[in-house]
Amino acid sequence: MQWGGGVGSRLVRSAEDLMRSRGATTMQLEVLVPKGWSHPAKDRLRDWYTRLGYRVVGSAPLDQVAAHLAPQLATSCELLIFHKQLAEVPQT
Repeated sequence: MQWGGGVGSRLVRSAEDLMRSRGATTMQLEVLVPKGWSHPAKDRLRDWYTRLGYRVVGSAPLDQVAAHLAPQLATSCELLIFHKQLAEVPQT
């Protein structure tokens, strides 16, 4: 895997621009991570999303979100849920 070429950042920026053009004010990303231990590639991904302006707003055990997938994994996992504000939320 190659890191640092800027392709990922351009893809994320394009997705954010598309969602802004459709009126979205918040972007959500979810990252599957192992429970109870740290995976270096997932840590790097989490740090990268943070540098792009995303913040962890919660987590959810995979077996509660997608129970049919949990048995297919080698270890227990959870989803980290990230949000990034794309625009000001209109006041009502």
